[in-house]
This record gives sequence, structure tokens and C-alpha cells, in this order.
Amino acid sequence: GFLAWACKGATYLAFLGGFLYLAPVFIQEDLWFRFFSALPQEYGMAFILPSMVFLLEGLRLRRKELEESPDAPISKRCFLFFAVALSLTIAIHFYPAIIALILCLGVGLGFLREIFTKCYFRTILLSGLLAFGLATLPFLFAFIGGTPFQGSMNWAIGVMSNGGSGEDTADSSDDIVGDPNVTSYTYILDEDGNVVDIVPGVVSPETYYETHPSAAAGQDGTQTYTFFDKVRDKLASKTEALASVPGKIRENMDEFLLKEEYRESAYSGIFVVLFAIGLWAGVALLFLQRFYGRTLISMSVGYGILLLMCATNRLHLPVIMDIMRGRLFMYYMVPVIAVLTVNGIFVVIGKLYRPVWLQWMLSIVCTCALVYSACASGFVQEPMEVESMEYPGAITCLTNIVENSEPYTYTIVSANDELHMVEERGYHYEILSLLKHLALYEGDNYSQKKRSDVTEVNKGHLYLPTQDVYVFIEKIPLDYFEAYEGSGQRVSKEGAAMTIPNTKTLWDYKGENRWICMSKTYYWMKAFRNLHPDAVSVYYEDDEFVCYRIQQNTYSLYDLCIDYGFNHCGEKEITVND
Repeated sequence: GFLAWACKGATYLAFLGGFLYLAPVFIQEDLWFRFFSALPQEYGMAFILPSMVFLLEGLRLRRKELEESPDAPISKRCFLFFAVALSLTIAIHFYPAIIALILCLGVGLGFLREIFTKCYFRTILLSGLLAFGLATLPFLFAFIGGTPFQGSMNWAIGVMSNGGSGEDTADSSDDIVGDPNVTSYTYILDEDGNVVDIVPGVVSPETYYETHPSAAAGQDGTQTYTFFDKVRDKLASKTEALASVPGKIRENMDEFLLKEEYRESAYSGIFVVLFAIGLWAGVALLFLQRFYGRTLISMSVGYGILLLMCATNRLHLPVIMDIMRGRLFMYYMVPVIAVLTVNGIFVVIGKLYRPVWLQWMLSIVCTCALVYSACASGFVQEPMEVESMEYPGAITCLTNIVENSEPYTYTIVSANDELHMVEERGYHYEILSLLKHLALYEGDNYSQKKRSDVTEVNKGHLYLPTQDVYVFIEKIPLDYFEAYEGSGQRVSKEGAAMTIPNTKTLWDYKGENRWICMSKTYYWMKAFRNLHPDAVSVYYEDDEFVCYRIQQNTYSLYDLCIDYGFNHCGEKEITVND
């Protein structure tokens, strides 16, 4: 949508942008996988560029209104839509909100003169306040009503406050803080040329190193360091640091963006060169099409900030976003800058030759030629195969349970997949938490507890106070995100006899860990069913998946912790956080 708006005279270039976004073969597969996700940060990307469309179109219409009819502020509608789109990025996830604000900063620099003009500033300020208000008022009302922040909000606040110190870890010996009344200094170095001290005036240490050939020699042959030498060297060091920025960005592109076989190649330089070309093309277009030139400058500046954001670890800059997430948004802007730059040529053609059909025809030819060349040269990514993250049987069970059960009368015990699917309908309990309770089981005394006693039990006991408890078990554990040496094997006593994973991350349910968890849960369920045959039934079963149903009296609950033969398998220091 953004490219279609920006490339009005060469509309078909928008399709080229989509191709460049999806096709390149050298992009890391785990980055590609993010494009298939429906997580909040990916979903929020849908509103970033539309907000820029409304902002830029509002600026364009406002300028036209001031020139033709100042009393007909049609542009205010665009600024209203800008506020709504920006509020959606803020409300959905704080990562897209950061990117949208960075692009707004780029627009502010590209349209600096307009932004601080009275007839623009007030409208833009009110739009920003409205966007922030629309996004945060629901949170504010909920917080005032006593609803605490969820884990994701606390995580966001933690990232923003502790993401990076912003301190430069370079050797501080380059920085000289001296008495302003002292006009010369002497560097004292060891035999390897390393600075060991900086002394005001002229001294006579045993070992000297000629660090400043242009400095005036003292009577005893030492080299003095004047105030002008200090200024010159500081400028030289800053210039050297700036010159190293493109190289450091390239190193990060190699590490975090490109596949291993394409690293240390010309591909990583494309991202830096694209910024320079886009910025200079925008400056050049200021003399032919002022608004388009400013648009290209705005987007290029925003893209440049994203490049720096993705190299904070090497540039010693404050960390505002995790690089693994930030690279997704940086690459999101690559086709935008590329197509806007190419479209600059068509803007020039449109300025010289008025017929719109000529630009359309040229854009079709250009798009088709580039797509054909990319396909013919093997530039196109192979179709990605996304492994199933859940068995059809689990989906069937969850759907039937939700539709046929009264709200909050059931608990689903499974891996993390059903966690958010039963929110505001029922309860979810992690398999891993169950296994940790079982690992803490110490006695053979099996008893029942009343609902009122649930909060008084010790670890090593577990009561789920709902009428029904559904246990989801994969008899052939899925390769959840990754395969392992035993992929495709069924649950077994061998897996149940192994130590439960305790990483407290999603890795607990990946690879071999998933097989261990499912094996232990399967044999626990068999033992529990033998102990209470009347309470346990098979709710659903096929060759790969089984769901058990435990029916209980909510006033006399079953203790789910029993001795099932694999409680203690080398686990030590197990903790359960319910």
C-alpha cells in the first residue's frame, strides 16, 4: 500500500517491492520464519507504513491547502487516520511502535521546515497526542481498575530500562581531561607503545614513544602534547570512528541477516550502499520534485537509524531493541528504499515527459525484467516448509472442549500450545510444572483434599480445582521447531526414565526434551488411571495423539502427585513456580 501510494506514476513498481521483500535467497531462514508468524510484533508491522502514508499525504495536502484554500483543511482527515494507525502500532506491541516513531523522526528531519511551522506543528502535535491517548487509555483504565501489567508489558519495560548501558567499552586512555591552565602534556608509554600515564608539562621518563611527530621537542628529547595536538587527535579519532561505522554495520549484517554461505561477500554491503544511494537520490530530487525528494530523504533517514539500531553491539550505542527482532524491521524497509530510489528515475521522466502511460509501461518493463533476471539467476528463495506445531487431534479436542464445556469448569494440561487458546474460557496448566511436582513427591500416602485446602498443600502435591482435567499427550512427539537424533520415535520408558528439562524457556518442549516430557506424562497418566479407573477416561485418541479426561468432585479433589515409577530420575534442586 505504501509503495502503491508513493509510486503513483509507476504503480507496477509496488509489485517489485513485494518481490524484493519475499524473494532474496541470501536471507537467513530463521528470519524468513518470522514472516510466517502471527505474533503481535509481526502483526503490528501492518500498520507502520500506512501511518507513514497518512502522515506524508497530510503534509502534502496541507501545503496545497495553504497555497490554494487555507479555509478547507481536508488534510486533517489524513492526520486523524495517521493518529489511528499510529495508535494501533503502539497498542499491539511496543516494537512496531518504536519503528513507527523512528520513521516519524525521519519524516521530521525530511520535512524539518514544515514541522516547526505554526500551521503544521499544532496539527501534528495533536495527532501524536491523540495516537498516544487512543493507545494507552485502555491500559490506563485497566490499571486504575486494579488490573496489573501482564508479563509482556513488564518485559517491555525491562527491555527499555535495561536493554543497554550505552557506555563505550573502548579504552578510555584516548580521552584527556586536564587542567585548562596547562598548555602541554607528555604521553608516557611502555616499550610496546601503550599509554601508561599522561603528565602535564615536560617530564623525563625512562621510556618514550614518539606518538606525535608534529609536537615540539623538549630540551631532553621528550615529545610534548599541546592543546592543538589534542584537538587534532580528537578530530582524527572521531573521523576514524565514523569511517568504521559502515564496516561494523556490514559485520552485523553478515552475522544476523545473511546465510552462512553468503557472509563476507558483497551482499552485506548492499544494505549500507542502499542507504547512501537513497539519501543522495532524495537530495538530488529536491531540485525536480521537492515533495518526493523529501519523502525519500525521510524514509532513508529512518532506514539509516534502523541500520544503526541493528549494529548497537559493535557501535557501543544504547540498545533500544533486541538485534534478532530489530533486523526484521530493518529488512522490512529494504524494498521500500530500493523501490523509492528506482521510482525516482520515473519521477524525473514524468517531469520531462507528461504522458502517464509512458511511466506505467516503463514500470511494467522494469519490474518484469528484474523479476525474470532474479529467477533466471537463482536469486529466488526456495519455498519454506513450515512444520506442524500441533497435531490435528489436539486441535479437535480443544475445539470440542471449549464448545461443549461451561466456562472455567475445566483445566487443560499440555505443553504451552493451548495456553492462550483457553484464556477467558478455562484454565491451562503446563506439563513441565506437573512433572516438577511429581519430582518433588516424597511419600506413598495418597489422599484427597477439599477445595478450601488447596492453598495449604506443600510442594510434591498438586490439586487442580476444576470439574474436568484434560491431559494432552503426543504419543509420537512433534519436532517442535527442531529435529533431533530420535525424531519420530514413540513415547517410551526410556524417555520417562530421563531427567526432566529445566531451562525455563521454550527449549523445554523442543527436540529430545519434548519426547522426555511426553514420555513421563504418558506413564504418569497410565499409573493414575490404574489408581482411579472410574475417574479417568479416554476423551480422544488416534495413532499420534491421545487426550485423557479426569472427572473429579470439586469439593474432594484428587492429588495428581503419585508414585508412577519415574518421579526421581536424577532431578536435583527442582523448583515449581505456580
